[in-house]
Amino acid sequence: MKIIKNNLYIIKLCYKADPLWIIMQVLSTVLGYVLNTFISIYFLKYIIEAIEGNRSYGEALFLIFGMFFCNVVVNLMDSYTLDILEPKGLVKVTALLMEMLYGQAISVDLSCYENPEFYDTYTKANEQVTGYASTIIRTITRVMGILVSLVVAVFSIVVCEPFVIVIVVLPVLVEQFLVKKYTEYKFNRDRDTAYDRRKVEYVNRTVYLSEFAKDIRLSNIFSPIMRSLEHAMKQMRKTSKEYGVKIAIVRFFRTIMAELFVYLGVQILIVYQYLVHSAYSLGNLSMLLNAASEFSDLIGGFSWARNDIYECGMFIENFRTFMDYKTKMPENENGKIPNRESVDICFKNVGFTYEGSKTPVLKNLNLTIPKGQKIAIVGHNGAGKSTFVKLLMRLYDTTEGSIEVDGIDIKEYRLSAYREIFGTIFQDFKVFAASVTDNILLHGNATERDKERVKEALQNSGIYKKICELKNGIDSQLTKEFDKEGALLSGGEFQKLAVARVFAKDCEICILDEPSSALDPLSEYEIFENMLKACEGKTIIFISHRLSSTVMADKIYMLEKGEIVGSGSHAELMKQNGKYAEMYHMQAKRYQEEQAYEA
Repeated sequence: MKIIKNNLYIIKLCYKADPLWIIMQVLSTVLGYVLNTFISIYFLKYIIEAIEGNRSYGEALFLIFGMFFCNVVVNLMDSYTLDILEPKGLVKVTALLMEMLYGQAISVDLSCYENPEFYDTYTKANEQVTGYASTIIRTITRVMGILVSLVVAVFSIVVCEPFVIVIVVLPVLVEQFLVKKYTEYKFNRDRDTAYDRRKVEYVNRTVYLSEFAKDIRLSNIFSPIMRSLEHAMKQMRKTSKEYGVKIAIVRFFRTIMAELFVYLGVQILIVYQYLVHSAYSLGNLSMLLNAASEFSDLIGGFSWARNDIYECGMFIENFRTFMDYKTKMPENENGKIPNRESVDICFKNVGFTYEGSKTPVLKNLNLTIPKGQKIAIVGHNGAGKSTFVKLLMRLYDTTEGSIEVDGIDIKEYRLSAYREIFGTIFQDFKVFAASVTDNILLHGNATERDKERVKEALQNSGIYKKICELKNGIDSQLTKEFDKEGALLSGGEFQKLAVARVFAKDCEICILDEPSSALDPLSEYEIFENMLKACEGKTIIFISHRLSSTVMADKIYMLEKGEIVGSGSHAELMKQNGKYAEMYHMQAKRYQEEQAYEA
């Protein structure tokens, strides 16, 4: 039943994408099968009867031209469907399915991207759904044509020799079992190679993405990557061989049962009845032999088509499983809308442990950030700073305690509305293959007012002059992914571009997660100074392991191993002479040594 539901599910989607293609596919396929079956069974019978004088030349001529005309009509329909409607329909179907798939992919919980099983499910769904969508349409229409043609063939046989039908029942029942085993083996082979296919795809991305290009050329890292590829290929060959033997055996017995046994049994019976008992005329003998042959071919075709239906249904299950995933952090359409005039933040005994890990990243975190305050979260790498941001923006939910904004647990807010109050730049920011404007606004269809905001944001981030030098200014394409004349900026310039996103967004809380890692100290200081001016009255949260900018913060929280080990202003923490002061002195000493070396 699940197989049938899966196939109906994908057929409905295909019909939704392009109903005309589906309707014409059904008509042309069914008419084609019926016409071929009718010609195969009755054409020679009528010719023989005409030769024997039982039919006139005019009747034979009418039959020939009638069949020719029908053939022309069916072929025109077939050509129109296959060459015009199908290519366009497949594009529409692919677009719809990819839109659904990508929409689900960007809405699932962030934790899914740390789960190998999620990637395997996504890989199988992404690889298979469009191919099997087109396969199921062709297969279902083929089955409809075969079933109608079987009715014609069975009627032709039963009229003269009803016992023929009995002969085919046993092979068909046995073949049902073989169909199931054949499809299960193919499905299991695909399942068992999903992990290795994902490794192959990773190597493929690593080779052609520019972000890996320099490291690959300046090191020997490609050797272990290739070893992973070779191991994956070896495992795929081994798995394919194991299942290949089983599939070949089942295929052989399917062919014997579905075609040869039925064909020979029917032919022997008909010939015996004609030669021994003179049961039929020569014309009827011809019709029966052709009907038996056509019946055998149709049974074989139906067998393989049924296998395709079963196979499609099993593989489409991957797509449905992925699409049926329910996020742990739903939109909450009826949730509260944040009051932008009151966005005080309060962490109450917050703890967090990543799924699959036993070590907490944050422990017993308690702090309050009033609206308009400028705070810094500092600490060494791995202290839990970025996790702090992810929890605040509700990319993850706390495993202990709660986070409140304006005295309300953030889980009670409508998710999209809650995230709108933040303007964020992460340390692992990405620049997209789009225009400068789109990269700043992170949406399309910019108005003139939007473009003015973009220019102001670029000025505040210190990269406006560089953007003006590009051929099309703020409308210039970035990266050469889709445009051979696309602009390539330095790491620091890309980082300033990313920082401009925060300047351009109408937000109440500005979060900068390691925003200056690729910048020199002067540029870093300039950006923070501009940020303070542009975001006056807004809450600003700096996340950093570099302390040169923390002197601007109203309050600093020092994290170590997920816990707050110090808090206060820069002057207060320096007086305490604790972890913060130690880290600050170490960085200052290193900077002084670098300056002395350069001098």
